[in-house]
Formats: sequence, structure tokens, C-alpha cells
Amino acid sequence: MSAQNQHEYDINHLANKLFYDVSKVYADMETVEFTTEQVSDFTVDKDGKVTAGSEKAGRLRDDLLGVKLNIDIDSKMKELKDERKLPYLALFDILENRAKRPGKSTLKDAVEGCPIAASRGALHYVAAAPHNTGNNLRLLCCLHQGTVFIVRQDKYLPGEDEQNLSTGDLFENLMIDDMSNRYYVQTVTTLGNFKLFLSGEVDCLDGEDNQVELKCRKGGLDSKIMWNRCSAEWYMQSVLLGTHRIVVGNHDTEKILSATSIRAEQLETDRDAFCDVKPKFLWKKDALLVHLHAFLEKVVDITKEYEGKVVVIEKTEKQKAFYVTELRKKEAMFPATFLNLFK
Repeated sequence: MSAQNQHEYDINHLANKLFYDVSKVYADMETVEFTTEQVSDFTVDKDGKVTAGSEKAGRLRDDLLGVKLNIDIDSKMKELKDERKLPYLALFDILENRAKRPGKSTLKDAVEGCPIAASRGALHYVAAAPHNTGNNLRLLCCLHQGTVFIVRQDKYLPGEDEQNLSTGDLFENLMIDDMSNRYYVQTVTTLGNFKLFLSGEVDCLDGEDNQVELKCRKGGLDSKIMWNRCSAEWYMQSVLLGTHRIVVGNHDTEKILSATSIRAEQLETDRDAFCDVKPKFLWKKDALLVHLHAFLEKVVDITKEYEGKVVVIEKTEKQKAFYVTELRKKEAMFPATFLNLFK
């Protein structure tokens, strides 16, 4: 069979094949080891200049915690609407910058020898899927040079970066002392028998250099929708990069009202302390981590079977299962600069 015919056969064989059923996850499943260790960090400014370290990272304004804010949303929107947006650093951008460091020039060294390298933005949605099925997800997965890469395909096309400001954007602008850089952290995360190289954005640091995630929700910590739909996502988004402090903003239709600091772990254990509405959906971190580990096992298996090809795995909104939908060439996932650098 020719390479082209084999590729077409593989696509037809895989198309819309059930990959993973989220509904099979149970809260009483066994636990898996979970640890994180930071291995590098970078900032990127408005001109796209990347700097190693956290010196230029924004700092949390602790003086705004626990006080009445009453920031008018419309006025703040008008104030910020013309501000130039900061660029994002994808996983492959991070690895290209890590390759400039002594001893990190090979791809194996750039990912710290981990068999899996992923964007945090891909995995935290997967991890939270048993609790919140409301997200559309498209994952690109490929075994390349001995490492399984996993990224989430952005919902915005390249260059389409003029999204409307959200209340969350306003809250970040309010709570961070200097918004001239984005801050990215890289960790080696242990999940059971897997070592994962992860990279993702961290909103800011506090005065003691602790990582901080910022969130803003109508009703804040009193919102039943937040607890039912977002709490597991917020938790996994934070802890996968070793972030354990979350500042939650409360807004109504007109104003950002207040900001409260909590530990990420409280999203699992302390709902009753903030919200008196009977929970509709509960979750346990151990069950989410076991589920993520099981999902990654299947990703490793299928990418080995189709080594060098990009396996597209999707879950649509409200669906409780992931499906393989496409098989692509690796150029559809990896930037040319990345492939040329790590030959």
C-alpha cells in the first residue's frame, strides 16, 4: 500500500472513533501520585520580546483584597479598549526559547527528558471534563522524536486576536500592578508513572513570589454556577502549574464589587463556606487526576500507533466522550521554526 493510500486508510479507520468515555470515571477510584516542580519561567512584552525569569512578571495588588471596589465596568472597558494586546507564547515558542539555554539544545533536553509535553491549557480542560462537560475541545496529539506532544487547537484563527474585552480582563488589569508582560511557567509534573513537561500562563505573583491565578465571576464565590461548572477547571488550571493561590472577583451587571483570596484546594472542600445553594455537581481531585492519567495512557497508545502523524481528538459541548476525528501531517501541528530547530 502506498503512503498516500495508507494515510487515507488510517483516516477512514479512525474517523469519529470513540476514544475515551468520561462517564466511566468514578469518585471512589484509586489515587495517583501528583507533584509539580518548576523548571523555568519567561515573560513576553508587547513587542514580543521574551525574557527568562520572573523579574518582569506583574505583582498582585494585595491592597485591593477584602475591600469594597465598586469599579464601573463600562468606564473601565472604554479606558482599556484601545490598549495593545500582549502576545501569547505557545508551547512550541517556549521550547524554542528553552533551547537557547546551555544544555537544552536538543528536544529531549528542552522537555527535561519527559515522555509527554503539553500545554496546560489542553490538559486542565481534559482533567475537569468529568465535572464540566460544557466545553468544546479539540486536541492535537503527536509522537515526535520520542515525545508525545499535546496542545489545544485555539478557537481563534491565527492573527484573529482582536477579541472583545471580558470582565475577567478588566479584573486582571485592576488587580495586577504592571500589565506590560505576560508571565509563563514551566513545570515537570509527576502524574502516576508519567513525567509531564507543562507550560502555561500564570496571571501574576504576590509579594512573596507565590503564583496567583485571577478569576472574576458574577456573584463571585457565592455563585452556584461557578461551583457547579467552573470550580474543577479553576482548580486544575492552577495546580497543574503549581499555583495554590486564587483571587476571585465578584461583579454584578454594572460593577466589579470585591476580590477574595482563597487556596486552590478550597474549591474542592469549602463550597459550603461560601455558597449555601445545594450542590448539583461535586468532584474530588483524586478522581480528576486518575481520569487524566487514564486519558493520557490512551493518548500515548494511539500516538505510538500513528507515530509522526497528528491525531485529532475532540469533545463537543455537553458530550461525555472524546472521539478521534482526524489524522493530519505533523506540519499541521508544529511550526516550521520548531521543526527546523529540532531536526
